[in-house]
Amino acid sequence: MADENDFVGQVLISSPQLTDSSFQQTLILPISVSGGKVMGVVLNRLTTMTIKEAWQESVGQECLSEELLYVGGPISGPIMALHTFEMWGDKKIAEGVYFSTEAPNLITLVNVVNEGSICFYIGYAGWEPGQLEREMLAGFWFQSICDRKYIFRDSPDDNIWKIALNEHGNRLMQRVCKIKSKHVPEDISSN
Repeated sequence: MADENDFVGQVLISSPQLTDSSFQQTLILPISVSGGKVMGVVLNRLTTMTIKEAWQESVGQECLSEELLYVGGPISGPIMALHTFEMWGDKKIAEGVYFSTEAPNLITLVNVVNEGSICFYIGYAGWEPGQLEREMLAGFWFQSICDRKYIFRDSPDDNIWKIALNEHGNRLMQRVCKIKSKHVPEDISSN
């Protein structure tokens, strides 16, 4: 059964064979694991709605943020934020990356005008106990290190999925080459 250390602080990269439209060509940042259930947010599904519009619609208050909102996944949920401000973080996810859903922290964050260091999400992705592990064994997901550039990007419409997939593949190849070089004799004719 999954626990917090298995996924939180990592990023899930969908494999090219994953064709579910909710997850095709996505990066997911797992946020929590509880009772084997995994909850995370899709990092690269931008909407055309601003946080200002969503905040007014859901909370009925004005805010300063004009940043676009991301769809965090197909499951309905509250407005959530990933950001770099430790003092307003409900939970540390990775080095310099914090997650917030608590109202006092969100009220502050929606009024910080600091592009690139805060991303807002509505909805989330979730897996039942053992489901994500089975999907990973089936080859639908690759697990990799979380790089802040996957979350906080200058250009939210860039193809960060392809970048992450290529970087993951490069890291795997480096590992394979190291393993092979340790076990291949200098003079292969001696085999």
